[in-house]
Amino acid sequence: MRLGWRLVAVVCVAVCLVLAWSAGARAQSLQAEYDAYKRLYDQGHYAEAEAPAKRALDLAERQFGAEHLDVATSLNRLAELYRLQGRYAEAEPLHKRALAIREKA
Repeated sequence: MRLGWRLVAVVCVAVCLVLAWSAGARAQSLQAEYDAYKRLYDQGHYAEAEAPAKRALDLAERQFGAEHLDVATSLNRLAELYRLQGRYAEAEPLHKRALAIREKA
């Protein structure tokens, strides 16, 4: 019986370590997407910055939930890329969604 509890404890610790590593990897991935977006944005490569901005938005939504302030920030970044390219119809709903998240928070 004692061996059973030790095995359960070891498995629990292993699962916790895997989950912690996974969360850290997601956070690093999100930061990498933000960094790629920022580098391209600063260089004026707005069309190319769209892909990392979309990936960052997707990661933020999955990691934090659809109503998190990081999601609002990601929405604004993507909307700004659209605005700078004259894609106003695509930018407006993103800005509105980001504003709704910020007002709710």
